Order: sequence, then C-alpha cells, then structure tokens
Amino acid sequence: GVQTCALPIWLVTAIGIRDGVKSKGVGFAVEVNGRKVFDKTLQPASGWMPVEISLVEWKNRPVVLTLLTDSLGDLQSAGAVWAEPRLAPEP
Repeated sequence: GVQTCALPIWLVTAIGIRDGVKSKGVGFAVEVNGRKVFDKTLQPASGWMPVEISLVEWKNRPVVLTLLTDSLGDLQSAGAVWAEPRLAPEP
C-alpha cells in the first residue's frame, strides 16, 4: 500500500556483485515516482558500495520506490545484489 511519512526519510542500502560471477559489470538505479535519483555501474570485485538517498523532497507525499538492475547486455549472469534496503530517519 501507499503510505506517507512526516519525518525526513532516507533509503539506505548497499549494492554489489556476487563473488565469482563472470560479469562485465552491472548497472544499478533507484527511481522515486518514476524519476531516476541514483545511477551507478559496478564492476566485478568492486566490493560493497553503500547507498544513502534522501527522500526529504517527497516528505508528506506518497512515493513509489523502484530498485533497478541492468546486466549491461551480458545476460549470462550479472550477479547484482541489493543489501537490506530499508527506510530510515537518518543514514
């Protein structure tokens, strides 16, 4: 369901590529209500990259968060991983 929140909220997560995956890289993106607010390409063996996105612009308004991955044309096995995405009052 759709909910609103009066507090400033952050999307907090991390992105990575599974160990041992033969990938040419993976694109990660986050959209809020259809607008891209985060876009990053990772290469294999990059480790985990923390992601913190402020949602203060949408305070007191309904939002739809979309977490996207792109195999960048390598359909074998991209191995994209989002780590424990959550909404938090502060990162």
